[in-house]
Amino acid sequence: MNQWDNDNLSDEGPLDCDLDEFGDDDEPTTTPCNACGAEIYEDSPQCPVCGEYISRSGGAHTALPQWVILIATAALIAFICYILF
Repeated sequence: MNQWDNDNLSDEGPLDCDLDEFGDDDEPTTTPCNACGAEIYEDSPQCPVCGEYISRSGGAHTALPQWVILIATAALIAFICYILF
């Protein structure tokens, strides 16, 4: 008989220091995906539903559409030409 096969020992459960280090949550923490809203694990690098990579820095960063930048540049050039000529 192996020394580890003794069923007469009572199960004491986890030590307090283990609970402090690893937590006592049985359920993993989830958060909504920024792109599609699906519930994903908080430590996931990528959403399994839509495939978007999860960014932890700040909030959602959305770039301006390219057409907005082009119109603003054209308006600025037109204004400068109007002032100079």
